[in-house]
Amino acid sequence: MEEKFIAAWMQARQTAKELGVRMRPMEPSDALRQARYCLDSHRVSDGFEVLADKGRLDLTLEALAVDKRFTALFTDDQANTALGRLLENGYYHQKSTKETRSNASPLLCLRKKEIGMGIPVSFH
Repeated sequence: MEEKFIAAWMQARQTAKELGVRMRPMEPSDALRQARYCLDSHRVSDGFEVLADKGRLDLTLEALAVDKRFTALFTDDQANTALGRLLENGYYHQKSTKETRSNASPLLCLRKKEIGMGIPVSFH
């Protein structure tokens, strides 16, 4: 699963670069550690704001972190951080109008907590 996440993130980063988004260099061997570090911090991932402006939040680390294929790689807090960033920037509204990704699921990563916006979460 880690290899698939790294490949997906590297592809998303490459696509973002092709759209003119500046990204810091990253070695694939360091990608998962960097992803977890970013989600543990108060800093959004590289290119997040520019990708939000371009309507391409699907190319962000945050979108991959809530992708049902990869949620097991992240803690609940990390997944909730990613989800909160995406919600604050209209990702799910954008997704419903543009249908940019089929794998993102906000309910999937709301596993154990509220996301800090007063939204109660039910668990399955």
